[in-house]
Parts: sequence; C-alpha cells; structure tokens
Amino acid sequence: FAGKGFAQGAASGIEPFHHLLSGSSMGIVEMGCNSGHIVRRLRAMGHQAWGYDLLEVIARVERAEGEYYFESCNLDAEEIPRGNSYIGLVLALGMVEHMWHPERLFDESYRVLVPGGYLFLTSTRDTVNIMHEQWHRRHFNRDSLTALAEAAGLVVQDIEERVTAILATFRKPESAK
Repeated sequence: FAGKGFAQGAASGIEPFHHLLSGSSMGIVEMGCNSGHIVRRLRAMGHQAWGYDLLEVIARVERAEGEYYFESCNLDAEEIPRGNSYIGLVLALGMVEHMWHPERLFDESYRVLVPGGYLFLTSTRDTVNIMHEQWHRRHFNRDSLTALAEAAGLVVQDIEERVTAILATFRKPESAK
C-alpha cells in the first residue's frame, strides 16, 4: 500500500510519518504531491509545506485556486526549489519507483534537509511484478534503498518491508553541513 492510495486511505494521510513531525512548525516538502491533500493537511497543522509534482497541470490548478505552495518539478532533471539545509522533512510517497534517476531524490533530499532532518518514502517492493507498467521504472528493496541513501550521505533510520510496500525513513546526520 505504498503511494497515493495508501496515503488517501488513511484518515488524514499523515499516519505513516506522523512520528517525524515536531511539535513546532517545520518546513516540509512533498515530492509527487498529486492532488496536494497531504500538503493541505500539514499546512492546516501549522507547518510550512510545499508540494511538487511532475505534472504542471496539477500545480497550475492549485495556483489558480490561490494555493501558491504547489509547483511543478521534474526531480529527474531539476533541483527541489528550496534552499540548502532549509527543510525538516522530505516526503516521497509512492514516487521513487517512477524516477529514471532515483539517486536524485536522495541527493536533493540531503541538500535541502537541515542537519537531523528526515526523508520519508514509500515504494512498491521488488516482490511486486510491476515492471510491465509503463510508469514504473524499477523495483526497490531494503538493500537498494540503503545503498542510494548511503551514497547521498543519509543514514538509515528505519526500513519496514511489508508484503507489497516499503516504508523507509532516512536522516541527514546532525554533524552534516
């Protein structure tokens, strides 16, 4: 139950990563935000949250409704449009398996995260036969996600492998610049 379906099925969409939210307002970006329901929920809780999606049409619709915290971003080729060491939490719910260059998610997360900040992601597992679908680029497992995180300088906090999904939390070391 990785990705949007999992998040939308939860009461508020934030249960899988609720434990990572600090008591005070923090900067959060959601990559692959789709309709933006999680970003809206986080903003309602007092967090500074921004949503980015590959599809410009999503960002355009949200901006037309006065919600200027949605933008398009092709993470395979672009930087997350936030400054260095600016964000406390990066969310990537069911989107890394769609990327041509998933290492970019990890590298960019490291860049924008404050020391001690988190990357939380969900992904379909390598046990699920999804390669025939045109939008899924690759499978992931504990080892492949760990390798991507460590190559970017992130530390594995927790990886939970479920039947069809992986929930993973990575942290930027406190000692990082």
